[in-house]
This record gives sequence, structure tokens and C-alpha cells, in this order.
Amino acid sequence: MRGVSLDTFAETNPAFCALLLSANVSAFQDVQKRPLPITLLPLVLPIVMSGELDSSFLHTSDGTGLAKWISKTPGVLFNLPERIQAGLAMTRESLQFALQYQVLSLDDEAQISDLIPSVATKRLKKLGFERMGNNAHRLGAWFGALASDAVAYNLLGLEV
Repeated sequence: MRGVSLDTFAETNPAFCALLLSANVSAFQDVQKRPLPITLLPLVLPIVMSGELDSSFLHTSDGTGLAKWISKTPGVLFNLPERIQAGLAMTRESLQFALQYQVLSLDDEAQISDLIPSVATKRLKKLGFERMGNNAHRLGAWFGALASDAVAYNLLGLEV
């Protein structure tokens, strides 16, 4: 196990990633007052866990908005489809973990609800990943401020 950082273990751990998803879904729910469409979930981990994008969240807030963040950080669009594709397995495993341990729930309309609001960001802070948790939360708030999931995909240059 030598040579592998704690960050690498955390970032490939479905339980850890489930906390990031929970923080994102919770923020979306705070803004929209409804569950997150499952179609937005594959976007979360590749953006939030990207070391290249981490500093782009500095000096942002829940109110910044996705469009403004992208305009200030056009690099987010670079290789995004490939990063999303590469992150699908971890997103799937993390969602399965979150559903099994009742962190998140999935309804018949493919909408995801956070069952433990505000717990995820506190746990991430305790684990030393406060900034990543805050980034997941912000991204969820930005998604929540949009008219639809299609708008998020459009802003990110992706097809629904």
C-alpha cells in the first residue's frame, strides 16, 4: 500500500464518494425543494474530484451559478465527456452504496433525495475534505438554480 496517498484511497472509496453525492443532492434540494434528477448525478464526481478544477471553486459561493463559473473556468469543458465516462463506474458504485445505506433514495421517476441533509458536509469536514464537500455542495446549488438538467448539460457542452 506504500506510495498510494490517503486522497487516492478516499477518492476511490464508494462510501466517501457517496458523501460527495449526498452533499450535492442536499444543496440541489435546498434550492429546488425537490429531488435531483438522476441525469445530473454522473456530472458530480468528475467535476468535484478533479484536482485541476479544485482551485476554480475558490472565491465562489452557492450563488455564483454554473454559467458564471464556466465563463471564468472554461477549462472545465476540456475532456469533460471523457472524464464523465471514466467516472461512471465510481458514480454507480457510490450511488449503490448510498442507496443501500439509506444516505440517498431513488423514486419511481428517477429522482434522488438526500435522506441525511447537512450530515455529509460535516462528515467530509471531519475527514479533512471540507473543501471538496463545499465544492460538491456548490455544484448542487448551481444545478438547482437552473431551469432543468438539460440546461446544465447545454452549459457544459454535453448532449442529454
